Amino acid sequence: MLSRGAEEEIANNMINIGTRFMNPDSALYYYHAALDFGKENSLSEVNLGAYNNMAYSYLDLGELEKAERCLLSFAIPMALQDSNYDWLSTLYDSYADVLMAKGDFRGAFRYERKSMESRIKSDAQRPDCTGNHRGAGTD
Repeated sequence: MLSRGAEEEIANNMINIGTRFMNPDSALYYYHAALDFGKENSLSEVNLGAYNNMAYSYLDLGELEKAERCLLSFAIPMALQDSNYDWLSTLYDSYADVLMAKGDFRGAFRYERKSMESRIKSDAQRPDCTGNHRGAGTD
């Protein structure tokens, strides 16, 4: 029996196990398991991580459309809905890698810029060591 409260740790462990596999198909098995568990337990950050890692596994397999779908159809809209700029920065960077693999270097550059813009927004939302938010005009 699963004890309540451990769902996020279990799902993150599934993702971590997936990252240990050199074979993308084996990794995908664990990412899908984490995603199913994350959806079942409303674990948005787990879902974002699973989709991001799935995209890289599909990229490794040369399945660029599936990699693109993980990011554009699922992960990026989810992060936008949650205003999760930290994950958006990562996801935009990942999508830039997909675009590079497709030979769309201008598109990749645009998404790298979006990644940086999201990173700046994310950093502005985080408190510094004094507890002040970096973007709060407390310089």
